[in-house]
Order: sequence, then C-alpha cells, then structure tokens
Amino acid sequence: MIALFFNKISPEGIPVITKFRNIKIQDTNIKVPLFLSAKRIHKKKDIDIVNELQSIKEINIEKVQKIFMKGNCIFFDARSTENYIDGHIPGAISIPIEEIGFDEIDIADIDFTEKIITYCDGEECHLSVELAVYLEEIGFMNVNYFIGGWSSWIGNDNQVSKGSTP
Repeated sequence: MIALFFNKISPEGIPVITKFRNIKIQDTNIKVPLFLSAKRIHKKKDIDIVNELQSIKEINIEKVQKIFMKGNCIFFDARSTENYIDGHIPGAISIPIEEIGFDEIDIADIDFTEKIITYCDGEECHLSVELAVYLEEIGFMNVNYFIGGWSSWIGNDNQVSKGSTP
C-alpha cells in the first residue's frame, strides 16, 4: 500500500494498469503500451492527444529501398548494440531499446518533421513498432516501421555498414 501511495504522488509514477494502443502489423492487431507517464495519461488533454495520434505506418522492403535511395529519411535500428555493430543499414542510428530506457534516447537534434523509419530483426520482431509508437507519442510526425527489418534488408542484397558509427 505504501508503494502504491508513493507511486501515485510521484511526478513520473508508473501506471498500475497499463494503457495500450492497437497497432495492425500485417493484418494482425498487437497491443503496444503507451509510453506517457502515469500523471500525464490521466490528464484529459493528453488522453485526447493519444487518441488523435496518426497511426504509424508499416512499410515493406520495396518502399524502404526507394526511400533509402532518395536519402530523405532517418533510419533507427532498434536491435541490440552487438547486432548493430555486426551490420546495419548505412546511416542508421542505433537505439537498442532493450538495453536502454526510452527516457535515455538521445534524439534532441532531430527535427520532429523528419521522415523516420524504425527497424529490428524481421517480421517477428516488434521492437521497431514499440520504438515507432514512442517516437510518435513524443511528437515525431512522420514515423514508419519497416516490417521486414534487417533480415529483409540483407536478404535483398542491399548495402550494409558495420561498426558502431552510422
């Protein structure tokens, strides 16, 4: 009871009952938790903001290749640091969401109007969807997730970068 009380009065309390968004991935709905703090989620204006969010968009390998060739977007790799170092889409920024908290993501220099594509290992990996939902909730306006992810990228003989830098 004491822990619940302190959680309730904390400015960044954790919701006791997590709120979710339904996201459609290849005709299947999955539930992704909302990332707003417990205090913010209870304010009517923030609930309205969540309800008004544009749905993040699922894109496939063909569209990703076209966008990559144009060079007019930022790729975020949601996989582990180790996987990123072993190989990633050239120019992709590593955001290993299983290793760091969402509050530790350093994206302050990125314009909220930039086109963003998140990706992870492949169709069964949902880290890219969680990252896309988070980015949209904090204000990014053009967020997509690459459904085929890394396995689709390398399976189509695309360029690969290795190491810890984009």
